[in-house]
Amino acid sequence: MELICWTAEHFADLSRWELAQTICENLPWKAPNGQLRIHACLPLLEQLATAGIMCLPAKRAHGPYRRAGLHAQALPAVDVATALAEVRPVTVEVVPAD
Repeated sequence: MELICWTAEHFADLSRWELAQTICENLPWKAPNGQLRIHACLPLLEQLATAGIMCLPAKRAHGPYRRAGLHAQALPAVDVATALAEVRPVTVEVVPAD
């Protein structure tokens, strides 16, 4: 408990996620697969803050979720003026439409 409260006090500029990650790294609090138990730590931190045992940083506002846009651009057309024999072998492959 002392380590959790000390970490929260000395690293007050961290987000809640970063605070939970730091606490899990320092304890170490890991799942059997080696991953940090951040999702288990966050509710614990909330409970400790609600009980008045420690202070949590304010929740940070997030903007609306936006998917990353793909910006595909067509390549410029290139005219090839040569005999087919000069560019052999030529293959044609069917591209599946996804």
